[in-house]
Amino acid sequence: MFCINCGAKNEDDVEFCSECGTNLKNGEVKSAPKGNEPDNNILYTLKPTFNFGYKFIAIFFNTLVYALLIGYICSEIIVALALYIPIIGLVCLLAILFVTFIRLLFENLEYSKLEYNFYRTKLEYKDGFLNKQEKTLKYKNVREVTMTQNIIERIFKIGKIRIFTNASSGVAYNNKNKNINGVVVHCIKNVNEEYKKVKELVDNENED
Repeated sequence: MFCINCGAKNEDDVEFCSECGTNLKNGEVKSAPKGNEPDNNILYTLKPTFNFGYKFIAIFFNTLVYALLIGYICSEIIVALALYIPIIGLVCLLAILFVTFIRLLFENLEYSKLEYNFYRTKLEYKDGFLNKQEKTLKYKNVREVTMTQNIIERIFKIGKIRIFTNASSGVAYNNKNKNINGVVVHCIKNVNEEYKKVKELVDNENED
């Protein structure tokens, strides 16, 4: 059964829509009993900041590793070119910088579209610039909320917040080729304060 108000799919025998609270029996909108009221009001918005210095270091060294790998594979060709073109090292460095700034441009555009909205019972977030995606995470599925800062993040006064979910639910993000259930938010200013706000929102719902 699909809700006439929001279009969400529900079980055939339920009386109220699980997403917006519409009475599915008589079509009345927002008439759910207490505890199932619509959750449409944004209580808090978390928007990561694009930190140029931090991103430049991360992307530059990432690009450098790939360049060194390609150089190792094609070492004979590069050595041969270097014999005839002494400036080949400078050309390679400029190429790495060019790729780095192109990637910085696209990541900056992605961050401008990235937004995490916290409601009473759920988190909704929009991600991506070229490939747009929108996802919802219910607080009842959250197992743990953590905050981390590596040494470089400390220098730039930013951090990460990770929201872990149960293994059988939630959404997955990729970390070193391992899918982990949950959400990770990068480049957060005042990460300690933001972490406390996010944890309070999640914990309050799970305690009800």
